Amino acid sequence: MHGTSDLSTLAAMILVVMMTGFGCGSDTVVLRDDASTDSDTDSDTDSDTDSDTDSDTDSDGGTCVPDCDGKECGDDGCGWHCGVCDVPPDDNCLDGGVVNYHEDVIGTCDVSTCVYPDDDYTCPSGSTCAFDSLWGMDACMGQLPKGAFDFADITSIRGWACDPDISWESIIVHIYYDSVPGDSSPIIQVEPAANSAEAAVTTACNGGTKHRFNATPDSAILTALGSGDHIVRVYAVSDNGPVNSAELVNSPKTITIP
Repeated sequence: MHGTSDLSTLAAMILVVMMTGFGCGSDTVVLRDDASTDSDTDSDTDSDTDSDTDSDTDSDGGTCVPDCDGKECGDDGCGWHCGVCDVPPDDNCLDGGVVNYHEDVIGTCDVSTCVYPDDDYTCPSGSTCAFDSLWGMDACMGQLPKGAFDFADITSIRGWACDPDISWESIIVHIYYDSVPGDSSPIIQVEPAANSAEAAVTTACNGGTKHRFNATPDSAILTALGSGDHIVRVYAVSDNGPVNSAELVNSPKTITIP
């Protein structure tokens, strides 16, 4: 009996130890802390998301209003621009007959203001800088177009022509057959004077290299003229300045149609 009593006492002690070591108190507290943390995280996340969404939405429903007050160019605040710099100022005449910009100058934008590069061109002798209403800007003016009528027959009418005020550009010529400017029914052929020119022509034009012309008489014009001798006159015509036409040196010439 004594052995049985001892065994019962030992079993009771083991049971007490097991209950003490594996109690649920501390584990239960830990579980409750985890649950509380998850809840707090979800709440914070939802709150942050709602706050971010509200801050990205404009009070007027998301519409962007461009801001270009006082700006020639630059960012309008809505992903576009307030203008491009492709129209130089009109007042480009400097002292001494100098034109500050050519008509094809493109500027750059400095934050909100257009800036154009210095592209000074000194007007040649005999020209002055003035406002050209046709171009809408200042330009060198004052000299007549000029050139020379070199040769004419029924296959070729050739020579050179230019405007010394704007020698970097090519101009056109008007070829008159048995007529002159101002006639009620003139017979005219228009030809560009834009072929390569020799150094002597470049010098006479104050610059530029594209001033020669070589026109083939229009077949319909020759048919209308008919056989016989016919007078041909050539005029240089420029779009620069108020006086823009002049008859070429050695004009007129005579052609013979068989």
